[in-house]
Amino acid sequence: MTEGRIDYQIQHIAVKHLSVVWVESQRPYKESEARLIADNFDPDLFDPLKVTKPNGNGIFHICDGQHRKGAVEMLWGSDQMVPCHVSPEGDPKRAAEIFLKTNTARRPPTSIDHFKVSVVAELKNEVAIDRIVRHNGFRVDGGQSKEAISAVSSLRNIFSVCGPQVLDQTLRVLHEIWRDDRNAVAGPILRGFGYFLNEFGPYAKHARLVDVVRKKWTPGTLLRDAKAGKEVHGGSTQASMVELLVRTYNRNLRGDTPLKRKESR
Repeated sequence: MTEGRIDYQIQHIAVKHLSVVWVESQRPYKESEARLIADNFDPDLFDPLKVTKPNGNGIFHICDGQHRKGAVEMLWGSDQMVPCHVSPEGDPKRAAEIFLKTNTARRPPTSIDHFKVSVVAELKNEVAIDRIVRHNGFRVDGGQSKEAISAVSSLRNIFSVCGPQVLDQTLRVLHEIWRDDRNAVAGPILRGFGYFLNEFGPYAKHARLVDVVRKKWTPGTLLRDAKAGKEVHGGSTQASMVELLVRTYNRNLRGDTPLKRKESR
């Protein structure tokens, strides 16, 4: 390859002329992986294979894409043509270099990237979550502003386990308690409040919950106490936080029914 210039060429090659010639330059082939690609095949997502120039028998070595090739062969047979990036080199060393660079240089999409693209793709759950997030004055983003929520997995978890109404209530409560602190929507706190409101939302008075939590904790001290409770009692940080919120809500409660766990009702 000439320095500063890419010599790859795109060619359409029949899969019967594609193989892993130098097995030491590739990972092992797994038929189950090829079958998974075949079962979910989308031609718009098919990336060209990376191959080196053919050997003396006319076979191109596959540096990257052996499972894509296997999937195509399962679906359409060995005469099917597939697009390939053809490298001008043809030796095991270069083949191994191409494999390593292809599979280590890629930056996989972050959870935030994946979420945003899913919204653009109009996937039902992500669109609904995004609408709830924006309705409460937040946005899914990796930035440092107080409106940014990066804990995508926690948003998805609350939405799927507790439902959209609980996610909406969780964000509303956290915004009201700590509206100027971006740590209010950290993943463990989102889940802790989400699961608390999923169980006690119909029974806890909104104004009291906001007042007692705001007076007792910052997001950081609440998370600290929840982790300490986990160390003492076991379980998860999320479960420990729910217990802390229940005890704090019930303390010095007058004239109202205290919150009780489901098994105690």
